[in-house]
Amino acid sequence: MVEYLIIGVLCLGIIVLIIVALQLQTKNKQKIEQMQLGHNNQLLWQGQYYQNEIGQSLKAMEEYKAQVKKNIEDSVVLGEVLLIKEFRRLFQKAGWEDFVVYHGLEYRKKDGNFRKIDFLIICKKGAFVIESKMWKGTTFVLQDTSLDMFHSARDKQLKEFGVGSSDKLRIVNAQPNSEKRGQVIMSCYSNPVAQAREYSVDLKEILELSTLPNIVVFHQSAGCDVQFNNEPLTQATIGLTTLLTDKELIQYLEGLPPVEIDVSAIAQKANRYPCKSIIHSNNYQEAPYCFM
Repeated sequence: MVEYLIIGVLCLGIIVLIIVALQLQTKNKQKIEQMQLGHNNQLLWQGQYYQNEIGQSLKAMEEYKAQVKKNIEDSVVLGEVLLIKEFRRLFQKAGWEDFVVYHGLEYRKKDGNFRKIDFLIICKKGAFVIESKMWKGTTFVLQDTSLDMFHSARDKQLKEFGVGSSDKLRIVNAQPNSEKRGQVIMSCYSNPVAQAREYSVDLKEILELSTLPNIVVFHQSAGCDVQFNNEPLTQATIGLTTLLTDKELIQYLEGLPPVEIDVSAIAQKANRYPCKSIIHSNNYQEAPYCFM
């Protein structure tokens, strides 16, 4: 009888131990699950935190890029910004590694007056002065009118371009009157060809070049249109001056034959003069050009 009692007590003890062990296991499992849940929640919180941080950083970067772009457009004439975009396309093409663009190069004339040109470019196709014009409305470039192209004693120097004061050119612009509907405002603009040629004559001497052709680029976008002798302008030549649109510029430069030219030597001379920026193959992907 005693033996049965002892066996019963032992069995009861074993059952109690099993119950206690199961309870401990359950508590440990719950504790582990709570720890895992807390860890997961922490990871989730950290993920959301860093995601928010990254999102704010990306937003700040986009706002910064937009502000830089706006600052560029505010400080640089929009037409010139558009041409810089076109020039950047050339840097991405094979054979244009030695291409150098001087934007807003400034020099002093012998009479003491200062001049600032839109662009001087130096490349394997030669050196060129580029004058950019972005005039709203319709611009009419008319030859053989009553207005002389040149009005100064520099005509003799400018005749090297094949056209002197005997060639006549008038620039007329027409655009709607924003204050009175149905009316058109007609304006006579200064001659960009004479302007570009003056720059070419001066810089040819400064850079010690035998010739320095010039290009007048008329923009045909954002409400701008250009007519040459009452026909849509694509490309026209007046002596050593080429008139074309911004859409034709890159194709024109690519189609020119290569010439013997020391780009580095000419660039060293041009580097002596202040300018807004110098764009070349090593920096065209950097700020601020990458935002253009």
